[in-house]
Amino acid sequence: GFPNQSRFPWHKLQRFPNVFCLDHYAEGHDNHYDNQVARVYVKDSRLFYSFSESTKELVQEGEFLQSFYVQIAPSTVNIRKLEDEEDKLTSMLQELAHKRSPYGDVYHRCIALEFSVMYMARSAIHQTARHVHMSTIDKYPHGLKYLLEVAKSIYVINDSFVDCLTNLSNLDELEECKLHFCHRMKHVFETTYHMWRDLPNSWDSQHKSAWASRLKSAWASQLKSLIHFYILAYTNSAIEAIGFTSLNHLHLEHCPRLESIMPRNCALPRLTTLNILFC
Repeated sequence: GFPNQSRFPWHKLQRFPNVFCLDHYAEGHDNHYDNQVARVYVKDSRLFYSFSESTKELVQEGEFLQSFYVQIAPSTVNIRKLEDEEDKLTSMLQELAHKRSPYGDVYHRCIALEFSVMYMARSAIHQTARHVHMSTIDKYPHGLKYLLEVAKSIYVINDSFVDCLTNLSNLDELEECKLHFCHRMKHVFETTYHMWRDLPNSWDSQHKSAWASRLKSAWASQLKSLIHFYILAYTNSAIEAIGFTSLNHLHLEHCPRLESIMPRNCALPRLTTLNILFC
C-alpha cells in the first residue's frame, strides 16, 4: 500500500506494466487483484493531476493502460457498505413483491418494485476493460478530465459535489454509465458552448454532434436533484444536440425532479429499453 502517495508522474511515462497495483487501502482491507489489469485504489483524485492530454494520447495509441480499474473513494469500506445495502434492499423487494398483499394497491406497487429490481438485475452495467469507480463525499474530484476521456465505463455512487457528469470530462469513449445517490446532479450530460468550441476545428458539425455516440447503457437511481438526463445548454443554430446513436438501454428511477430526458431534436435510433420508475 501507498498511504502517503498523493502524486504520480503520469506525464513522464513512456512505458507501463500491464499488471500494476497501487492501493491506498491495502493495509487492513481485503481488495482482490485477480484480473490481469492495472489497478489503482486511491482516497482522492490528486493522484491523477499529472494525467495529461499527452498521457491520454499514449493510452489511445495503445502504448499502455489498455486495461485498468480505478477506484477513487475516501474509504473502500463505505463503498462496500453501500453496495451491500443495495443488495439487501434488492433481496427484500424481490421477496416482498412475490408475496401477494390483501391490499390491491400495495400489491401493484410491489409488482412495480419487482419489475424495477428484476430489470436492474438483467441490465447491470457492464464493467469494461477501462473502468472508473468513484465515491466523492468529502471533496470535488478535480483532475480527472483526461483519465475519464479514455474510460469506457463509469460508476459513481454516493457523490455530494458533481452537478453534471460532463463537467468532469468530455467522456469521449464512454460506453457504460451507472449513477447512484448523486445528491447534487442536475444533468447527466450537457452540451455547452465551451465544450463545443474545444472540440477539434477539423471536425464538421455532424462529427461534433456525434461525439457521445458510443454510450450504450445508462442507469441512474436516487438522483434527487436530476432535472434532465441530457440538456443542450447553449442555444445556437450552429450547435446541435449530441447524438446518442448507440444507446440501447436507459433506466431512470427515483428521480423526483426529472422534467425531460432528451431535447426534441435528439434521436435515439437504437434504443430498445427505456424504463422510468418513480420519477
